[in-house]
Amino acid sequence: MRQLRNDKWPVPAALRNFGVAILILVTGCSATWQPVPQTLAGRSWTIDTADGWMRLATPTYEMLSLDGPYLQYVFIQELPLENGLRDSRQKLNEAMLPHEAAEVITDTMLSDQRIRMFKLIRNEPAMVGGKMGFRLVYTYEDDQGVAMKCDYYGVILSKTFFNVRYTAAERYYFDKDVNLFEKMTASLRFSDG
Repeated sequence: MRQLRNDKWPVPAALRNFGVAILILVTGCSATWQPVPQTLAGRSWTIDTADGWMRLATPTYEMLSLDGPYLQYVFIQELPLENGLRDSRQKLNEAMLPHEAAEVITDTMLSDQRIRMFKLIRNEPAMVGGKMGFRLVYTYEDDQGVAMKCDYYGVILSKTFFNVRYTAAERYYFDKDVNLFEKMTASLRFSDG
């Protein structure tokens, strides 16, 4: 990151690190950013990662970033189907076909107040860890007015919904690492075969 410098009005170190401090407060003291291992494993999945990325592991998701989560991140999550989805009255279930699950996820995003100017670019079937799932590519504007782009893979497993997505500022950052994300996604495997 380029450091702002002004000899007449030096920027205090505390102010330069303000973003880092806010991130720590938001994510909680128990979760810290760590270097990501070459292969990352969850309860029922593994995925190959890339050198230099950092990891924030919480009980409910994994977040990976190279340049900082406000610029780009990979989000990996496994949700119990019984819990339902945030910001939606709809529920996913094991009997759903991939395109039906994709519609529920899209509807959930449309009802999320933090996602403005949502535009679906792609909705297609996709293999996710060797299982039939779906892929969504969409753009939106975050609550700070930044244009974001997301490449989202989802699949319904036995009793859970697994999703992995790459979200980045549409300008520069999305294109910078989307191929790396595709390689990560291609390496995804589930432990049940």
